[in-house]
Amino acid sequence: MIGGLRPLTPTYTSKMAFQYFRCVPMPPQDEILKKVILTFGAALVATLCYARSKKIAAPFPPGPKGVTLLGNAADLPQSQPWLTFSRWAKEYGPIVHLRILGKSIMVLNDVSYAIDMLDKKSRIYSNRPNLVMGGELVGWDEGPALIQFGKKWLEYRRLMAQFLGTRSKVEGAYNEMLQKATHTYLRDTLRSPTMWKEHGYKFAGAIVLDIAYGYKAQDHNDPLVKVVDEAMEQFSELTATNGFAVDRFPFLRFAPQWFPGAAWKRKIGPYRKTLQTMVDAPFDWVKKQMATGTSAPCFVSDLLDSNQYTDGEEALIKWAAAGIYGGELSISTYSQLFLKEDSTRKGGAETVRATFILG
Repeated sequence: MIGGLRPLTPTYTSKMAFQYFRCVPMPPQDEILKKVILTFGAALVATLCYARSKKIAAPFPPGPKGVTLLGNAADLPQSQPWLTFSRWAKEYGPIVHLRILGKSIMVLNDVSYAIDMLDKKSRIYSNRPNLVMGGELVGWDEGPALIQFGKKWLEYRRLMAQFLGTRSKVEGAYNEMLQKATHTYLRDTLRSPTMWKEHGYKFAGAIVLDIAYGYKAQDHNDPLVKVVDEAMEQFSELTATNGFAVDRFPFLRFAPQWFPGAAWKRKIGPYRKTLQTMVDAPFDWVKKQMATGTSAPCFVSDLLDSNQYTDGEEALIKWAAAGIYGGELSISTYSQLFLKEDSTRKGGAETVRATFILG
């Protein structure tokens, strides 16, 4: 020691440094570095676990080979997808696997597989695709058609089952109405077979409006049938295979309307307005009929009569009623199976005449 001061030997210096860092907080840069290292380590572990799980997972069904990154995006058909799916079924089997930007799509080409997966195991496979255009932007994800599987979806299903019940109940309650609508459809198609598509939508819309709202549609130019038809035409467009690029590239939703290729954004406003009119107009009509005591038994009036409801529950009933429109697509599609574009002349008329006589 010199003058009471201890010389700064290497050992003594290291001890001083240790005491300093033990008492003084680390600089912010060191804390950030520590967090970066921990984050990187966690990400590395997660990646290794994911890679290991991928190795032991069951292989996907066969399907067309895609390209890097995009996958099978270019393979999805723009129109008449059932023709492409049928061709794939012959080549790859009843279940075809596609991958688009890392997301898997399964195409079922066998009714037994569809029943096993979508009916018997509905709690596993009942979720809907997340369609940005039709669901999030236009608003169809508020109702049963495109809502994700969850509590609200189960509530929609409960309301429909509560009213519709079994198939025998529906046939017993609506047999006369169904027969009348079917005869009207066949008669109209016989008179003007070239308008078979319009007759099919009219037929389906009249049935759905009667069951859901107790509304008796006019034979021609009914305003509510027109609204329903317009909404369902738009729904078909919004859910078409490979219909909108924003469904595959969600970031495109933030593109301005003037951006090249973003003309689809001009449809959002009008399509959303049509959907809201379809949901609100017939529901409000039923409430007015109930207020005057002239409402007919139907899905909406039965539910509104059965209990007291809050605004949230009323919205649930309203969207559940609109969800019955999903059946309209099935009815309309079925009614058009025997009427193809090349049979809208003599062949179409002969088919309808034979069906009408037998029915």
